[in-house]
Amino acid sequence: MEQLEYAVRRDNQVGDLGRMIAFTANIKLEVNNVGDVMDEIANVAKELGGYVAGTSSTIINGKQVASITIRVPRNSFYQAIADIETLGRVVEKNTQSDDVTEEYIDLRARRDNLLRQEERLLETMRLAASVDDLLSMERELERVRGEIERLTGRINYLENTVSFSTIRVELLQAQLPTKPRSAFIILESQDVANTLAVIEKLARDSGGYVVRSSLRVANERWSGEIVANVPADIFDELISKITALGETRNMETKTSDTSQITVSILQPAKPTLHDIDPTEPFITGVTLLYTILRGLLILVVGSAPLATIALPLYLFLKRRTHKKNAGGGI
Repeated sequence: MEQLEYAVRRDNQVGDLGRMIAFTANIKLEVNNVGDVMDEIANVAKELGGYVAGTSSTIINGKQVASITIRVPRNSFYQAIADIETLGRVVEKNTQSDDVTEEYIDLRARRDNLLRQEERLLETMRLAASVDDLLSMERELERVRGEIERLTGRINYLENTVSFSTIRVELLQAQLPTKPRSAFIILESQDVANTLAVIEKLARDSGGYVVRSSLRVANERWSGEIVANVPADIFDELISKITALGETRNMETKTSDTSQITVSILQPAKPTLHDIDPTEPFITGVTLLYTILRGLLILVVGSAPLATIALPLYLFLKRRTHKKNAGGGI
């Protein structure tokens, strides 16, 4: 009889309550300023009658990563999502609805049965014939009340989940775009024409193009200039390749609207008679003579000890040979 009564009450509640649906959303957003966007999301929740349920923030590979969870009234769920999507670039988004109607009605029916059981236990305890019966019913009453509290907690949780939808937003710091740079280089090269051709090829091979290029000669000295627009992501690589083509006399870089490289190529000036020092041959000759005399002096000084020993020995041997020859002739 009690099971039939439970089933009838459960069917009636399904018809009276309508559907209990909990909405949740997970959004991954790329933004320029993580802290500012977190504040704006909190304001979205507040303006819609919701609140911030939790936040977290950390640094990964030098970039800030944060998350914020907000709860908003169910009827403001999609409005909150639309407002949040305007705060950055949506990288990922998913929404989910969870129908908890059956569980909710089941929990309420079970709790109602326990409440009636509690009332019957209280009535029976007043009529208990013995202490043992009373203690046994108190233990049962304690168990029933514990189950009532557990079911009530779950029911309250489902009601709150349905009444306030949950939106979790993960915020990623965007890679800020770097401004293009331009460079002006003065390069000295013996073969101006060839250097100019190599730079033109470097610009075209990189995916860029030559804006203008010129080659001229004045006073038997070649010079050239080239202006090229190049991709910003290989700007530094091209600068290294260009400066390796000759001797860099000057280089300046600055931010610009266009990633552009200007190279002025100069041929080294040939030395003239005015550039030759007239005293240089004399100084060179004196230096050579000094070197020769210094070598002779070192030779003489180095031979002096040998001469000091060899000369007396030579005279002694010569005198002895002379006496021997004279004695043999008598």
